[in-house]
Amino acid sequence: MNKSVSMRKLIFYMLLMLTLLSICIEMYYNPLLYIVGNDSFRKDDWESIKHVYFPTSQYTKSDEIYMIKQRSLEDLVLFQAKKMGIDVSDQAIQQQLNQLGKTKEERAVQLKQLKITEEESKQNIRRSMIGFQVKNHVTKNIVITQDEIKNFYLTHLEAFKIPELRTIRYIRVKDRSNDLVQISKYMNEKNFKNIFDNNRNNKNIYGEWSELIPQLQMKDKVGLQVSTKMFQATKNKLYGPIRVDDWIYWFQVERIEPPRQQPLSEVNQKIYSTLLFEKQKVVLQDWLEAKKKTSNYRLFIHNLSRDPLIAFIYDFPVNVQLIFSSTD
Repeated sequence: MNKSVSMRKLIFYMLLMLTLLSICIEMYYNPLLYIVGNDSFRKDDWESIKHVYFPTSQYTKSDEIYMIKQRSLEDLVLFQAKKMGIDVSDQAIQQQLNQLGKTKEERAVQLKQLKITEEESKQNIRRSMIGFQVKNHVTKNIVITQDEIKNFYLTHLEAFKIPELRTIRYIRVKDRSNDLVQISKYMNEKNFKNIFDNNRNNKNIYGEWSELIPQLQMKDKVGLQVSTKMFQATKNKLYGPIRVDDWIYWFQVERIEPPRQQPLSEVNQKIYSTLLFEKQKVVLQDWLEAKKKTSNYRLFIHNLSRDPLIAFIYDFPVNVQLIFSSTD
């Protein structure tokens, strides 16, 4: 009988301890989000800097997950940079910071708009500058040959065709408005520019001068019907009135640049930059994947939405590993 009572008490106290432990974990455990080397980044760490990435509340859970992953890769780069002896001086960071303003007061105005502190800005600059140096180091042996540039050019000839460009001045007036009566009365080639300059701020009138614009872009402004007429029109002649929905249009073409194929010499540097960027992206991705395997890099994104107690159970082996690693 006494043994049975003692056993029940033992079970009761064990359950009580487990309950108290669970409550403590729920209240105080800080779930892992990722680790790099022996350094951990936890949920509270993210909450303390999240405003740097999202100054407003206009973001989704997917946005948040993406930025955590990006920051984990940045920390992987910083971890490797330390091994490589890559760092930046406080002076270099300050020079970049001074672009926001030479005095602390001037910088404070800009930083307030960005909703970050000066120290947070310095950390961002440091991370960016070190990342840039690592990228240059990892990709320094990339070579882009002239044959590669030429092959890219010939393969993508259409991309280097410039369509016909026109400089067009147009005005549109609300149909059946008093302004339409007045403007129609005086509208001619001689008066067009003065009417354009003096009336385009009226709520019933809209005027725009579009310089060297392709037809596709002009279509977005005035619609298919008017843009087609604009690119069929001859230079310096006034066209209109053209009625489209609730608007009446007049326009004048001031300049015409015929379509042309850009020569290789004109786009050589642009193609070089494109090919270099693509190669850098591949090399960096391969390098990052290799370094993940040797840097104890692990993500725990699901902890972002897990209950702390569940996260604690999943994190337990990793936390033990981190404790023993820190004592080495």
